[in-house]
Amino acid sequence: MISVLIIDDDERVAITLGKQVRALGYDARVCVSAEMALLALAGHAVDVVLADVLMPGMSGFELVERMRAHGLDVPVVLFSGDSSVATAIEAQRVGAVRFLTKPISLDDLRDALSVAAPKEATDDMAR
Repeated sequence: MISVLIIDDDERVAITLGKQVRALGYDARVCVSAEMALLALAGHAVDVVLADVLMPGMSGFELVERMRAHGLDVPVVLFSGDSSVATAIEAQRVGAVRFLTKPISLDDLRDALSVAAPKEATDDMAR
């Protein structure tokens, strides 16, 4: 099963996204900070990271940069309540495969995860 690590400093949002991700057929784990996510990534392999951009401490942008610096080449979908073009461009610059704006629709989440998830794992889910 494809595993998704969800990071949002708003625990309610993180839990809601976790439920939506599970409803789409993925395994989901939740962290409430980028620092916690880095620890989780060091201890467990995940297939996709779904992270908020604006968080206290380390932003989603910084999280992606640190992941890459540590050799973690996991596809990342970033999201934010800030729907500015500058935020979307920065998400692309750091290597996010998709950028979503809050509130995230289930259709947008499904599409983003289908793009981000490893192709062979997605094929297995279809069977």
